[in-house]
Amino acid sequence: MITESLARRRTTIAFAFLRNPFRILSFIAGIPSRVRQISRARFRTGQLILRSPRTRWGCSHSSASGHAAEPDADWQTERPRPPRLTSKNRPEPDVEAELGAGSPGIDGADRVRMLAMSRRALSFGVVAEAYERFRLGYPVELFDLVMTYAGRPVRTALEIGAGTGKATRLFAQRGVTVTATEPDGAMLAELRKHVAADVKTVHAAFEDVRPGERYGLVYAAAALHWTNPEGRWSRMAALLEPGGVFASFGGPLQLADAAVEEAVRAARAPFLESDDVPSPDGTPPGHDMQWPGTELQRSEWFADVRQSVIVRRATMSAHDYVGHLSTISAYLELPTPEREQAFSRIMRVLPETVEIAADITVHLARRRCEQ
Repeated sequence: MITESLARRRTTIAFAFLRNPFRILSFIAGIPSRVRQISRARFRTGQLILRSPRTRWGCSHSSASGHAAEPDADWQTERPRPPRLTSKNRPEPDVEAELGAGSPGIDGADRVRMLAMSRRALSFGVVAEAYERFRLGYPVELFDLVMTYAGRPVRTALEIGAGTGKATRLFAQRGVTVTATEPDGAMLAELRKHVAADVKTVHAAFEDVRPGERYGLVYAAAALHWTNPEGRWSRMAALLEPGGVFASFGGPLQLADAAVEEAVRAARAPFLESDDVPSPDGTPPGHDMQWPGTELQRSEWFADVRQSVIVRRATMSAHDYVGHLSTISAYLELPTPEREQAFSRIMRVLPETVEIAADITVHLARRRCEQ
């Protein structure tokens, strides 16, 4: 009876195919999309699609938040990916169009500030050689701090806004395979002069980096404030291995002598009130936790947020100090005649050499193992 029933069904399907083959073929072609819909439905209800019982070393323990650890990359979940943004489908640097007038949590003042930040972010290419010459590099203490925090070997790293490669060299020369991204072509060209051939360079803004490969470390050296806040931390997490490390570091170069600092401030005042980059989220300077640590603490993607300061002092000639100022975006935005007048006035009030405070504020966070 069973054999007869199966034979009858096969005959029915065969006749149906002969009567309307296109209907059968379209049903078969639609199977993959139905499978994807089922997979997405499972993800939305919290069900995991498991492939392997192994867990990634370093993520087998509970995170600092007390949640269960996330499975290894082999324990796959159907997770939503950030949209793939490229220079073809993303206006650059049209932040106004990207955020939209009705973006939640972004008022008019925030939008104006982000538009100004976008313009400043792409202003460095005209002074790429001066940037390489006058900007300070990074000490080995920074590398040691990041590696100690990681607590395991870091083999691959993605750098955001690499500039001329000051931080690229710090990590690449110590065995880390670095992919350096930079949106300004002139800055990237200068970087390539100073790094080894095994450093991969990518001409792209952070927002244009496609998720795919995951890294043990993603870091930004005095560059994170130029990135778009919309989706910043979900993008960052998509680029990191579970348990991987995010690092942001940098800080202003300031005159150690208060009297000289005041004289310089007065000299530039007719042209520029301040040459600082304001805190992107408005955190006051005296707050215990500075940006981006404040955002990382609120992010669902990161845990174990830490802030450290590497104290650094240096002596520079007056000429080199003004050379450093010539690479600061606030001065680059001034019309050329005003910029030259400002530098001339500053030079007149400087002693032959100046003492510099160049402390590096470091923020570290770990990509949560569970999501």
